[in-house]
Amino acid sequence: MAFLLHPTRSLPLLPLALAALGSSCMWVTVGNNKQAVDMAQKAVVHFHDQLNAENYQQIYSESHTEFQAAINESKAIEYFSAARRKLGKVRSAQLNDWKPNNANGRTLIGLFYETRFDEDTAREEFIWAVNGNNAVLFRYNIDSPTLVTK
Repeated sequence: MAFLLHPTRSLPLLPLALAALGSSCMWVTVGNNKQAVDMAQKAVVHFHDQLNAENYQQIYSESHTEFQAAINESKAIEYFSAARRKLGKVRSAQLNDWKPNNANGRTLIGLFYETRFDEDTAREEFIWAVNGNNAVLFRYNIDSPTLVTK
């Protein structure tokens, strides 16, 4: 079961990805996006640090305006809190894949992690809007059986 937090609504992962990115966007792997990917990876470390410290309000306040328009702060805090409560602290995260998207005048970087928490392993998907030297959380997805069963 995937739990999604996205600027429009919670849907199954594949339809959500298609809806969020639109039919005009294509994921492409381009060498000149490496700097943006590096910034997004640093943002993941920051996100995990905030999650471990239970700084959910800060995660929300630092997220993209489209993210915030899709879910109010109290619901986002509830979502992050539930993931932290059920899975525990992040212990390690392994980047499995990344996909940059340069379309419609913006750069979105998708990072796909296998993340080890205290209680279980989860698959995390981060979509970061990268502009200059800034990576802002645009979308977040976490998938672990523990989120359903615990």
